[in-house]
Amino acid sequence: MIATDPIWYVAYGSNLLADRFESYIRGCGDDAVWGGHRGSADATLPAGDRQVVVPHPVYFGGHSRRWNGACCFCPVEPLGDDRLPVVGRA
Repeated sequence: MIATDPIWYVAYGSNLLADRFESYIRGCGDDAVWGGHRGSADATLPAGDRQVVVPHPVYFGGHSRRWNGACCFCPVEPLGDDRLPVVGRA
């Protein structure tokens, strides 16, 4: 990868919020609504965004201490039944 190549990040669920995603890039304190994050080594903000549909199911499982609830996973197996695809932001 060349340093000037764009990087795509695809999010779903609570990470669809632009402010939340920006907090992962810029960092935020422990008093932030979604908890503290140290920020990215490269704090370049996204050049844009768009809606995407990922043809994979979503599952909830495990436990997150951050929000005291289950984590959301989007596994790699494609949908093969009547479940709805994941709507996300890229």
